[in-house]
Amino acid sequence: MIAIITQEQRDSLVGVEFSPQTFFNLDIKDINDNYFIDEIEIGQCSIQWLKDLPLIEYQPKIQVNPFEI
Repeated sequence: MIAIITQEQRDSLVGVEFSPQTFFNLDIKDINDNYFIDEIEIGQCSIQWLKDLPLIEYQPKIQVNPFEI
């Protein structure tokens, strides 16, 4: 499960440590080209607004192998 975040929210979290020597990884987008944060990271951090975001099922982007085209 994931929570969709905006570009601005993503930018505010880049480089933020959410547990000892563990930082948010926010460079991946879902199938709809949205940034997201997963429920494990949300559960390990103390940022309340993240905990208040609704969770949805993750839908990954479809990866195309350029050698199989």
